[in-house]
Amino acid sequence: AGVIAAVGVAYFTLFASASAAARAQGAGDGTGRVDLWSVAMSMARNHPLAGVGMGNFPAAAPAYTPGTISLPRFDLILFTPEMTHNTYLQTLAELGIVGLAILVGLIGGALAVAVRAIRRAPGASEEAAWLARGTVIAAVGMFTAYVFFSAQFEKQLWLILGLLATLPAVLRAGSREAV
Repeated sequence: AGVIAAVGVAYFTLFASASAAARAQGAGDGTGRVDLWSVAMSMARNHPLAGVGMGNFPAAAPAYTPGTISLPRFDLILFTPEMTHNTYLQTLAELGIVGLAILVGLIGGALAVAVRAIRRAPGASEEAAWLARGTVIAAVGMFTAYVFFSAQFEKQLWLILGLLATLPAVLRAGSREAV
């Protein structure tokens, strides 16, 4: 990770064009994401517990355009309604703090079960242990990527949560094969 970071810093310091370096140094307008996130935060402030209702972000967002927040890309809200491009923020806006707590609890619980299973299964076959570790690492990467797109309705989220929850059984089966 350190080598990759050093290569990135060296590239943007020494070789990148001025426009590429400027873009890397600031969020800019985030191609509209920042505007969508601002509207979602306003929704969350106005409806903190229950949100605006599941799937209602595009329908409720236009009511927030005449407000006090600056929206350079208001077209993404008024003319071509978009999702928030942030799974967690959209869940907060649509389902409130209760919905976000449930989603984060499911993700955290599934990850905790998987990590605990990996730590408690030293007798598992080497292949099963590597597959389990790889699954956890891939899941963390996927959950991190969900900061940049709305995927709470995608089946991959729920499949990975189920896969993480079943890792203890997979590792137990792997330890029986290793013996």
